[in-house]
Amino acid sequence: MKTQVRIARQLYNRIMADMGRPHSFAYERIGFCRARIGNEKSSNPIIFLTEYWSVPDDQYIADEYAGARINSEAIRNALQSSLSDDVGIFHIHMHDFPGIPSFSPMDRREIPRIVQSLTFTSPGEPHGMLVFGRDKAYAEVCMPNDILRPVDRITVVGHPTQVLSALPKFANSDRFSRQTFLGHDAPERIDSLKIGIVGLSGGGSHIAQQASHTGFANFVLFDAQAIDCSNLNRLVGGTEDDVLKGRLKISIADRVITSINGLANTEPVPARWQDFPESLRSCDIVFGCLDGFDERRQLEAACRRYLIPLIDVGMDVTEMTGKPPRMAGQVILSLPGYPCFHCIGFLNERNLAAEAARYGDAGINPQVVWPNGVLASTAVGIAVDLVTDWRKSKPGLIYKSYDGNSDNLTDHPRFEYVSDRGCPHYPLDALGDP
Repeated sequence: MKTQVRIARQLYNRIMADMGRPHSFAYERIGFCRARIGNEKSSNPIIFLTEYWSVPDDQYIADEYAGARINSEAIRNALQSSLSDDVGIFHIHMHDFPGIPSFSPMDRREIPRIVQSLTFTSPGEPHGMLVFGRDKAYAEVCMPNDILRPVDRITVVGHPTQVLSALPKFANSDRFSRQTFLGHDAPERIDSLKIGIVGLSGGGSHIAQQASHTGFANFVLFDAQAIDCSNLNRLVGGTEDDVLKGRLKISIADRVITSINGLANTEPVPARWQDFPESLRSCDIVFGCLDGFDERRQLEAACRRYLIPLIDVGMDVTEMTGKPPRMAGQVILSLPGYPCFHCIGFLNERNLAAEAARYGDAGINPQVVWPNGVLASTAVGIAVDLVTDWRKSKPGLIYKSYDGNSDNLTDHPRFEYVSDRGCPHYPLDALGDP
């Protein structure tokens, strides 16, 4: 079993700010986080930290031999929280040093006793202990009916998205020598994440190619369809031979990716993502390249529940009476904790109902290669910035509108009115398996 912990960037920032507050005599701060399980029935469960509280100053015990020690009231409060709401609890503290932190001998002696008490209170939930360093973290978790074991991966999700556990050193320094402006550790950070691409017909094929060139090396590819002749006008990597042999679109994308990076790890899924939800949940960032509104609604709901940033791309051409056809598209970053598709009006009851009314009679949507390239390039750029933060841009919603008739890509007119809002549809404490 491999376990991972995911924590929203907003919550991580609050914890780190609290850990830095001085105490009158304790050298460290201690807090607790609520925890939920996701992907519970798989061999790769995900622990989501959803709410943090700091131990009050008057619940510390003066002990010259300990960085910090808390009294029985603080521990009882943690036990009561677990019992009342049937949630897991993590003991949190910080060792203010660079690199991967570790638990001290006193931590090893005292904290597991708290974790054991929590397992008696709520035996069906994950309980654990986590120590933050300045830029890394280490954790151990006790899953239901198990013992404390090291967590394999700890990820902060947001802007930037960052793996806090150990990363392997990237060996090929020359390969990305032209993009060192992204940061000295950008190759490791990009290589550490897994991306999912849902739909490989148009924009998704561009994304697979460009993401590979950029340094992403772990992919989950979702598409059940084989290439046909009408795809050759836009599917990157597709050939006439592929059409003759009826190759799957995910097989073509896999070939493109591995031809760029022979060490890439790909998981081609010849089905709808709904049929393989565990594969989707394993992703750190998902690109949605779908045609329908309801498909987008389902994908965003799944990504929000499992704390996964979703980058949506799409375009369409509308016939206009007496005027040239109108080509339009969008690129949207749906980031947990920030406005969703419903918040910005991209999804609403009207367009969902209209789509449902014409279900099965949608016809063929016009598609060409160049707008897919523009939108996919923008989406890959958003993903790179999400990982490296090289632009130092404001975190949150991105909503770009594309006008193919004038070749303009700008912020959508609604952006300035909704960008600073939270999201009432997907609260950050509603994470994990339903």
